[in-house]
Amino acid sequence: MQRLMEPENHATDGRFTVDPAKLIARRAYRWLSSGDRAILDLSAAGASRRMIAKAIGVHPGNVTRRLASLRTRLTAAPTRALISTTCPLPDETRMIAAEYFIGGQTMRHIARSRQLTLHAVQRHLDSARGMLRIVTRRGVVRVT
Repeated sequence: MQRLMEPENHATDGRFTVDPAKLIARRAYRWLSSGDRAILDLSAAGASRRMIAKAIGVHPGNVTRRLASLRTRLTAAPTRALISTTCPLPDETRMIAAEYFIGGQTMRHIARSRQLTLHAVQRHLDSARGMLRIVTRRGVVRVT
């Protein structure tokens, strides 16, 4: 059933179409922090910025900024490349890059959680940046 919902496999009359932006957001969702997930969930449920701010205990302006940041991260070319099933990066590099680019985690946090040195995390991110730059310039990134 999952394959039926993919963009390239939809019916010609539009019954099974999936918005590519929603597909990207759904696949990238697991990389987000619990706070970012809560904001997205409340926003998708139709809650106002003030209601979201009250629920998570921040100022409404922070909610607006965080939503804009999330929107930017989820629609960026590196995000599309990282969640694609055809991503050419090795698994560990891909995971670290997703935590950094999609999840918004710092290199220091990633290094601590994965028990790596900052230098090792930096090497993974440099490798990912180079590969993602090549892939996105060629235009071969498809969400599949």
